[in-house]
Amino acid sequence: CYGNRRPTSPVIDRLAAEGVLFERAISPTSWTLPSHVTLLTGRRPQHHGTIGWRDRIAPQERLLTTVFAEHGYETVGFYSGPFLSPYFGFGRDFEAYVSCEGETTDPANPFATLTTSHGYRTNPLIERAFGAWIARRTTRPFFAFVHMWDVHFDYIPPPPYDRLFDPDYDGPLDGRNIVGDGFPPGASRRDVAHLLALYDGEIRATDETLGRLLEALEHTGALDDTLVVVTSDHGEEFREHGGKTHHRAVYAESVHVPLVFWARRGLPHGQRVKPFVALADVARTVLELVGIGGLANIDGRSLVPAIAGRELPTRPVLAGMFQPGDEGRRMLSVRVGHESAIFWAKHETWTQFDVERDPGEQAPRALPGGPLRALLASYDREVMALLAPRAGEPVL
Repeated sequence: CYGNRRPTSPVIDRLAAEGVLFERAISPTSWTLPSHVTLLTGRRPQHHGTIGWRDRIAPQERLLTTVFAEHGYETVGFYSGPFLSPYFGFGRDFEAYVSCEGETTDPANPFATLTTSHGYRTNPLIERAFGAWIARRTTRPFFAFVHMWDVHFDYIPPPPYDRLFDPDYDGPLDGRNIVGDGFPPGASRRDVAHLLALYDGEIRATDETLGRLLEALEHTGALDDTLVVVTSDHGEEFREHGGKTHHRAVYAESVHVPLVFWARRGLPHGQRVKPFVALADVARTVLELVGIGGLANIDGRSLVPAIAGRELPTRPVLAGMFQPGDEGRRMLSVRVGHESAIFWAKHETWTQFDVERDPGEQAPRALPGGPLRALLASYDREVMALLAPRAGEPVL
């Protein structure tokens, strides 16, 4: 539904065809922890402040979970990667927050599994835990948060998806150790194409898991009255701008994420919304669609007007990769209308792109003075004010 020539996502494609797809949803950054805090609070990283590897969600931050709990909803979460650990505060106001990680972990030290977690397949664990919850849930309305980790490096989809999109490859790379020799700097175009095929295989396997979760809801009759939202916290790099994995840059491949809203009743069918929107917009939109309030003074706006088919007012969407102790490598972006602009502090470069003609941001032009540069400069001042007191902190 986003243009991949391979059949990677038939379930999500169906949800998009029967619901509302946002073509240009942008994550606030290119790594898991701050992006998920933004998703669940509606606040940008520079405002919620959870931006370092060991940062926790501040007590004063209100989560989407909190609002649903206050309105009597059953709240349940399933997480499968270390940065969604209760250590960071994600378990707050969940009646059940279930680990579906591939190994037993210490909630007080999620960092111990940062490396090993990349090699596990967690979708079967999610499916099992979700099914067990469905079997025992009551008729109370529910808010379920399901975090799927497998579409993350390493790229090791289960059979038959490991050969589905590139059955003839006979090279040395198998999708493992992606941060090291499994994706070397000298990888050939053929090797990179194979890794991308493995990644697409992980998408397909996860898409089918999503389908089985929806079938479980359907079997109980709950799907008739459920709003389904599919999105992501970041993308992956495959040398589009020279890098790999994520947590490095804010080009389109790192921060352009899917965003699909689906419900059996009450939403348009087959609607596509083109303007840039932010992951911070999801929380307020979900609450408005289900008819409750409870998040004030947040950055996100409601996307209900766009869902209803009305024109969405133009609004700049920001994304940045910045961390305490690594200020000199920060990269910031703004996207609005048909333009994107990026400031890369490491190289002191200011560039812009015409995303209508160049959606992959491959043809940079110098960014002169003007509104976009002023927006980026203001954003940079805000980020530096946040980072300055934490200069010198270890990155990890």
